[in-house]
Amino acid sequence: MKASGSEKPTDEDKGAIIAIASAAITACVLVHLLSRRGGIIINNFFAVLKVVILLVIIILGFMRAGEADLGGGSPKATDNFKLDNSFEDPVNDVPSIANSFLFVLYTYSGWEQPFHVFAEARTPRKKFPKYTLIAIAMTTVLYLLVNVAYFCVIPRDLGEIAIQRNMGVVFFGRVFANDIAKRTMAGVIAISIFGNILVMTFTASRVKQGIAKEGILHFSLVFATSNTTPLGRWQNRNKTMVEGEYLDQTPMAALCLHWFSSVLLVAVTAKLTPTAAYSALISLYSFTFLLIAGFFTAAGLIYLHLRPSLKWSPTFKSPGDWVYAAIYCASCLFGFIACFLKPRSPQTPEIAWYVIPTIALSAPLWGVLCYLGLRVYMGFKGETLVVKRDPVIAQEEGSNEGNDMRWITEIITHEWHHDVAGSLHSPRASLSLQETSSPFGPGRV
Repeated sequence: MKASGSEKPTDEDKGAIIAIASAAITACVLVHLLSRRGGIIINNFFAVLKVVILLVIIILGFMRAGEADLGGGSPKATDNFKLDNSFEDPVNDVPSIANSFLFVLYTYSGWEQPFHVFAEARTPRKKFPKYTLIAIAMTTVLYLLVNVAYFCVIPRDLGEIAIQRNMGVVFFGRVFANDIAKRTMAGVIAISIFGNILVMTFTASRVKQGIAKEGILHFSLVFATSNTTPLGRWQNRNKTMVEGEYLDQTPMAALCLHWFSSVLLVAVTAKLTPTAAYSALISLYSFTFLLIAGFFTAAGLIYLHLRPSLKWSPTFKSPGDWVYAAIYCASCLFGFIACFLKPRSPQTPEIAWYVIPTIALSAPLWGVLCYLGLRVYMGFKGETLVVKRDPVIAQEEGSNEGNDMRWITEIITHEWHHDVAGSLHSPRASLSLQETSSPFGPGRV
């Protein structure tokens, strides 16, 4: 909306904003439904675009620090680097500190997304450790330099920050001093956000598919199934594939489930102002995935470290590895507890400060209730759901090393077994799903 000339969204713009949000998630789902490989190519394009945007901001900020005149005429913000006034008027209340910590976590989130799609890589054990560390290091350096660039241009007491609530737009306005620059940057940011939605759609659908494979969701095998995309059908019909390739396939049911849940979130926040709705959804995501999921993940790592009898032994061990998990676990716990305290200046005055954390806390509880319901059902029926996942591993083509292996096929079987006197006996019913994975994606065969 800012790119179109609207300085601050109003209630009159609410309908258009909801339509744009729904259209964006629909477009992202359609991209991944039509072609898995096409979706990955577009994802890569947006990744390159984001890096270019960050580099442009860094270069422009350092140019202004060097007194380069780019048309803005505004003096450089030298006061930001003076230690005697950089921390004037600090906010000392614990809830505000916790909220700041939460939004910093949100800014640097996203690094975990590749871990959701291990099966999409040809040799994940070989490639992921190296390239994940490179990506994290590169992102950290770029983000820090972008903050330095902001400090070089934008005074900390500039009132426009509170109005725009978008540092990138304010930055370009200060550098070039015209509305066209600000609107252009707003458009670029919107495109970048669309890229984020596209990536999250790709990874979130695979997470839902992985959960379904474990038999947790209702109609599990429906959501665990990958289907041939229209591109794959076209390839098969026109015989454009070479030997050893698989049809282009994607988890269509899981993508549709992701679309439904995303549109539902847009709908339940429709009564709020656009700014409040956006802030509420960002806070909900941060509480649920960064604090709650982060806490349980770190706590699980500590538990594995303290229970050597579980025989969980990673091949790579860093000095004091459990210490990092303990620090992160304590930080997440502090952030979540502190957010239940009333802040001095709430982020979303339209919503009570405790509502979003409460909703976030209820999310895993619904999952626990669903699991307990399954256990009660199995106990009442005297049957147990047995999930079997049998991977098929083969040596990588062109490799002479025995440890250079590739995940080819996974056969998933859901069976209901009669429970007699504490023992599992003949299966009442058996449903099987066999999937294949290749550079062109997993699929049902």
